[in-house]
Amino acid sequence: MFKGLCRNGDNAGALRLLRNMESKAPFKPDVVIYSTLIDSLCKDQLLPQALGLFKEMKAKGILPNVVTYNTLIRGLCNLGRWDEAKDLMSEMSNNSIAPNIETYNTLIDMYCKEGNVNEARSIFELMSKRGVHPNVITYSALLDGYCMRGEMAEAENLVDIMMKDGIAPNIVTFSTLVNGYCKNKQVDKAVVTASLFLGLLTNPNVSDTDKVLLEKYFLECRGT
Repeated sequence: MFKGLCRNGDNAGALRLLRNMESKAPFKPDVVIYSTLIDSLCKDQLLPQALGLFKEMKAKGILPNVVTYNTLIRGLCNLGRWDEAKDLMSEMSNNSIAPNIETYNTLIDMYCKEGNVNEARSIFELMSKRGVHPNVITYSALLDGYCMRGEMAEAENLVDIMMKDGIAPNIVTFSTLVNGYCKNKQVDKAVVTASLFLGLLTNPNVSDTDKVLLEKYFLECRGT
């Protein structure tokens, strides 16, 4: 019932249920309950309420877990509140909570959007050393950072590493590359890359939305 309320965006109803649970022993809210509501609040960009609930759970001795921290870090990053996100990351480390793939992906994306691709690359290398294997989301986020800065040689090198790592590029990877080439006036490379993934149009696993995106980038590059 609680998850259902959050899933439907009824944060007020979920909060009432949480308060009701608190008043009726032995049913006490746990970290899962709090994290679920915090996630729902973050999705609705209600960060003050989410952070208030986070502070409340800690005051009650309910220890946040990696899911709780990931949710808040992602919520803060989505609103461009980089410094607060970094503070939470430090708190997470101080509490001996190991970051997972989602944590690292959020941080890499944050640093890239902040324009600090070097720091994003450091996080990328650190996660590998700690045994957290990058996935296509990790690579695509870092790739976007290089493309935004016009560092297309680094972007190409990253794609090579990605392929050697056994990770197949997805629609986001390809469109990021094509967009980067177009913005940096490397039209020939953009058209070649676009032509390569236009072959995906015959793939039944590619959604209609992705097909439209593919065609859009292809036509933009041809018209540049």
